[in-house]
This record gives sequence, structure tokens and C-alpha cells, in this order.
Amino acid sequence: MKRLSKDIKRMLAALGHQHAGDYLSPRQKAGIVGYAESESVATAPASKVIPVPAARRVALLTDGRGEGAPLDYVIETCSRQGASVDLLVHGVVDTGHLDSLEKRLANAGISYRSSMLDLDAVAGISDYLKKHSSLLFLVAMPHDPLARRLAEELVPAREVRMPVPLVMIEDQPGRQRVPRSA
Repeated sequence: MKRLSKDIKRMLAALGHQHAGDYLSPRQKAGIVGYAESESVATAPASKVIPVPAARRVALLTDGRGEGAPLDYVIETCSRQGASVDLLVHGVVDTGHLDSLEKRLANAGISYRSSMLDLDAVAGISDYLKKHSSLLFLVAMPHDPLARRLAEELVPAREVRMPVPLVMIEDQPGRQRVPRSA
């Protein structure tokens, strides 16, 4: 009878540890139940693999322009989504304007990185889209020649696969919002 009660106690203890059983090795499970071979052998703790989600990103296609509405949109969206920004720079770039974009992003507390696209910017964008599965969307300006080529020629002809939306925002830096009153 005493042996039976010990076995029942071990079975109840094993049921109590069932929740942790998914994370234990077979040797640790046997030790909890009471069937460990020897206590002198030290067992390594089970390593837990915790998947780290990929950081969300928003890409801004620019040649240095876009400090107005496009950048405001990117900053607001990144703040809401907890995302960071990739500046995809192409063409002839005015470094003063690019520095201004980077300064505004830094002042807003948004992490960013700049990537210069090669001469074949379309292939660079295609490679970028394939490598970044956590991309939320690509922001561009309608008067940007590369963005216009993407939107009007390459995406409709299915030469470039766009797994994310292409958001086109007109850059109007001179226009300010006027507060309205009743």
C-alpha cells in the first residue's frame, strides 16, 4: 500500500508539472516523475527559443526631396506603428536636403538608415522588396521620376512585384494648415 501511495504521489506531481512539460527535456521529465538514472549527472537547462519579430519598416523613396508632406506622413505613421524608416536614395542627390530629412527623423525620435540605390534603381528596389518582409509600405512622390516609372510602367506590366502598397504623396512644403474656428 505504501508503494502504491508513492506512485500516486509521483503521478500527481507529474500532472502538476505537465504545463512545463512542453519545455523540458525527457531526462528532466523523468527526474520530476522520480525515474532519474542518477543525480550525479548534471543536466543542462532546456534552452528556450523565443522568436524575435522583425522590426517594422517604412521605406521612403527620395532623391533628397520630400521634406514636406511625405516626410510628415512617414513620421506620423512610424510613431503610430513603432516602425523605423529606410531612406532609399537614388539619382543625383542634394546632400543638404538629405541631411535635412535625416535631421527631422532624428528629432522626431524615429530610427532610420539610408541606402543609396545603384544606377539600376529599379533592380535595387526589387531586391530591397524581396529582402525586407517586414516592410509596411513604400512612400514616394508623384513627381519623382523613379516612382512615376514604378507606378505607371513597371508595376502594371508586372516587371516589379510589389508585395506592399506604393503610397504616393505630393510634396507641398509651402502649404500650412490653417486652424478653423466655428
